[in-house]
Amino acid sequence: MRIFSFCLLFMICLFSNAQIVSIPDPLFKNKLLQANPSNNTAKDIDGNSITVDVNSNGEIEETEALLVYYLNLLGGDTLTDLTGIRYFDNLVGLIGASDSLTTLNLSGLANLETVQYTSAHIASINLDGLEQLSVLDIASNDLTGLLNLENLTNLTRIDLFANDLNQLYVGGLNNLISIEISATEITDLDLSNLSNLRELKSTNSSLQTLNLTGLSSLEEIYCQDNELTSL
Repeated sequence: MRIFSFCLLFMICLFSNAQIVSIPDPLFKNKLLQANPSNNTAKDIDGNSITVDVNSNGEIEETEALLVYYLNLLGGDTLTDLTGIRYFDNLVGLIGASDSLTTLNLSGLANLETVQYTSAHIASINLDGLEQLSVLDIASNDLTGLLNLENLTNLTRIDLFANDLNQLYVGGLNNLISIEISATEITDLDLSNLSNLRELKSTNSSLQTLNLTGLSSLEEIYCQDNELTSL
């Protein structure tokens, strides 16, 4: 009887100490709850599709979030809020597209290497602390003004196609191989001394000045339909 009581008490303590991740958007939460080995919503460290709600309690707990290394949110066209994603500390890859998402806050996800969130309405993005980020693809969104990526020194590929950005800072991104800024409002771009850059695409844009000094690896450049006055 004492053993049974001890086990019961242990289980009560275990479940009472479980930390539930707050996920305000019911559609985002439901997407996570529906993840299972038969779909590609969530994957583990080995790339195997997994169930996120392991204990089937209808909640996502912090310990469950830590088992997720890849999230595929495609098909979630009406997601409006990704609050709660911060607890997926081991996340390496994120892919998605949502007509209703305006803010993408990924700050603190230090292991994230790939972000592909395209064809949405993202007007604000927070990439603070993403020191491992290698691929950033946020094409066809609503970003405006200035985007400073200079602290993301592991970036190898940037795709900002069809945004309304008018300033972009990429100085010091010595691992950068490819950059796409076609159909943006960027007027001045300094790519000097990015020695590994091989490809630049900036067609149908507003470029007036472009600094290509020291690009010893550059192989392809597409800059038709701009307003270039100096190169």
